[in-house]
Amino acid sequence: DRVYVGDTGGNVWRFDINNTNTGSWTIKLLANLSSDITSGDKRKILFPPAVVRQNSPSRYDAVYVSTGDREHPTCLTSNQTTPLMTNTCATFMPSDKIFMLKDTDTGVTSTSAAAITLATLYNSGASNLAVATDPASLSTFKGWYLSYENGEKASGSPTVFNNILRFGTYAPLGQSRGACVPAGEGRLSALSALTGDIALVPPGPGRTTIGRYASYGAVSGFISTPRLYVFGTRVYSLSINPDGTKTDDVGTIGAATKTYWYMEPEQ
Repeated sequence: DRVYVGDTGGNVWRFDINNTNTGSWTIKLLANLSSDITSGDKRKILFPPAVVRQNSPSRYDAVYVSTGDREHPTCLTSNQTTPLMTNTCATFMPSDKIFMLKDTDTGVTSTSAAAITLATLYNSGASNLAVATDPASLSTFKGWYLSYENGEKASGSPTVFNNILRFGTYAPLGQSRGACVPAGEGRLSALSALTGDIALVPPGPGRTTIGRYASYGAVSGFISTPRLYVFGTRVYSLSINPDGTKTDDVGTIGAATKTYWYMEPEQ
């Protein structure tokens, strides 16, 4: 068995706990996701990662992590002029991101391989929006990341189904909903779990960076972690927000079948 844990310094740890003797359990630093920050606050991982078995273009376990300091939702990465908004926090916050980390140690023990850093990850936000990314082209990288907008941060854990990665964020510079409601919006995004491409908008001239969340629209406040529910053979993603709920039909599974067994008496 394995356990993955993130901390408030932007580190992702792997615990190997397969041995019945707890004294033989081991811990390894899988990734340092604040490796590009030399001073100030580090990226915070406040929500559990999602882990998915992947086989394209090779076998690895993908660990999905979303960062952000939810305790300070209005803090910005930098001051902004359009729309005008000044950081109200004591310091600027680091640029938060969504990450996919490749753990190639797929057994019950890990090797002493160096920790993953931003320098070893593919920047999916720099990809061509008009063309789909080939997963094979990322074989030399240890995963990918996509940077959030100014001040945008995680509001829950990511969820993966049918290789679509869904996750909620809060953006303090989002649309204003009136004088009685503070500026900012909750967003539900969808990306390719393999490459970080925008998932629900096909490649082409009409695909823009906001396409990752535009398909779902925006809400006020935080969006919860998307949860998967199965009804018959249909699978739905459900998330909760102050405006209500968001439900998405995300795919199907095979019909349930019964498995029988019998035991022959000893002769």
